[in-house]
Amino acid sequence: MFVAALPMLAGLAREGSAGAPPDPLPLGDINLFVTTDVHSFLASHLHDDHTPPSDADFGDLISFIEHTRARAAREKKDVFFFDNGDVVDGTGLSVTAVDGAEVFPLLTAVPYDALNCGNHELYQDGTVLHGLRGPLGGGGSFIDFWNGTYLTSNIDLASTNASLGARYTILTGAHGTRLLVLGFLYEMPDHCEAVHVGAIHAATRQPWWDEAMQQLASVDAVVVLSHMDYADPLIRTILNAIRAAPHAAARTVAVQFLAGHSHIRAFSRLDPSASSFEAGHYADTLGFVRFDRGAYNATLSALPLEMNAAALAAAAGLPPAALRTPAGAALSSRILAARQRLGVTRRLGCAARTYSAAAPLGAPASLWGLYLREVAPSAIFLPRANRSQWFISSTGALRYDLYAGVVTVDDVDMALPFADELYVLPRVGGGALAAALAALNGAALSAPRAAAGVRSPRAAAAALPNYVATPPTLDEEEVYDAIVGRFDREAVAEAVGRAAGREVTPMRYTNASVAAGSGSPPQTDTEAWMRWAAGLPTPPCSSVVEESMR
Repeated sequence: MFVAALPMLAGLAREGSAGAPPDPLPLGDINLFVTTDVHSFLASHLHDDHTPPSDADFGDLISFIEHTRARAAREKKDVFFFDNGDVVDGTGLSVTAVDGAEVFPLLTAVPYDALNCGNHELYQDGTVLHGLRGPLGGGGSFIDFWNGTYLTSNIDLASTNASLGARYTILTGAHGTRLLVLGFLYEMPDHCEAVHVGAIHAATRQPWWDEAMQQLASVDAVVVLSHMDYADPLIRTILNAIRAAPHAAARTVAVQFLAGHSHIRAFSRLDPSASSFEAGHYADTLGFVRFDRGAYNATLSALPLEMNAAALAAAAGLPPAALRTPAGAALSSRILAARQRLGVTRRLGCAARTYSAAAPLGAPASLWGLYLREVAPSAIFLPRANRSQWFISSTGALRYDLYAGVVTVDDVDMALPFADELYVLPRVGGGALAAALAALNGAALSAPRAAAGVRSPRAAAAALPNYVATPPTLDEEEVYDAIVGRFDREAVAEAVGRAAGREVTPMRYTNASVAAGSGSPPQTDTEAWMRWAAGLPTPPCSSVVEESMR
């Protein structure tokens, strides 16, 4: 059966009498743990954004895995640990010259058995060529480090047409479990030039697939790391291809999809021996699936475990103070050192209230409203409130809320982690810009860019339009310099060009783009937010927050 999400993991671990340790998480013969869509939240959540608090960092996580593996060894059961991709783009740990340069080395301390590639690893050539494939401190690349268990079943290097990682792997547990593990990404259309993401149906017709399916007779289960929504039709495409393999075991072998990308907790039964499970996002969830060898349908249990230190300790059968292992403590120290080295703990100012990326655009608490009303006019436009400039952005850009109180560099990076360079579409008529915005927002949400995840789950929850802009109204007879981030520049330039009836070429937003003496433009959208935050009242913040609540 599927065990639904619990208020907190401690709820399934009974406290023993007279201070005895809690009962640990029950294990099956085969136990799968998974993280997905971590987005560089390795240091735990810094704000009260979840109940219970997601206060466990990755040091706590690997401590829990170590304790659980030790208990599983005593019980002669097997534990496997996976990551399902999107490890970059989310906090200040990822806002570096090469996206992932600080995150990838830290992840090598995590005892994953296999990893999948997410779409966020594939937006920039540098992340692929210098992050995933560039040398780590000790020599080989991040992909090399995993020795054939970084899986890219439908991702190729564009330069060679060879698989970016491995197509599949066979994992063997200490107590005899054998798993065939695949790693698929949805059919991402907006990847960087360094890679090619292939159609999944085509991947299942390649020779390597036939080779993998020959393993079905000798494995206990198939695990499909699938960086796509738990109910994406492509999951059914993969399952049908497995079931259609020309081997008797193909019809009944247990198939467990570990899904992601849509940032939710969800489960779906696919057939009597297959299911799909998605385990949250931003390191608020450790996904757990257990079943017995040869009895998947009767013993399946899948549940999201809270990334809460006390809950993880309870699940390990330990008091909270006993959770940390030496390896876990070492990783926590490395994460803290990296954050301090990058300067993400530096205080910028005080926010008078919390602003939500999921609030409706017109609400006082809307982070998008703050962006359009205050941040862009004061920190992007030069001179301030320049009436000849116009700013436009897709609503997938803001990824996290901005909380009342002290605002640090990391708070800004979490709200807008992409550090997109800014571009200008020069001297475009107001009528053409208004028409372009209407056209961009008239596109169906199933269009390729929307389906690829341009709009974040928070934006979708708020029913925001695809694109927003400021100022909201334009004089059709006036001309404007339209400012746009790197990620949106091609789509916006195309729409503006169609509306204007001419080709419009984006140019970098530099001093040449603004009036003489008005200052230097921010190099990125994230830098613009940093400039705005630096102008907030200085800490201590208690009086600022209290005044806003009167």
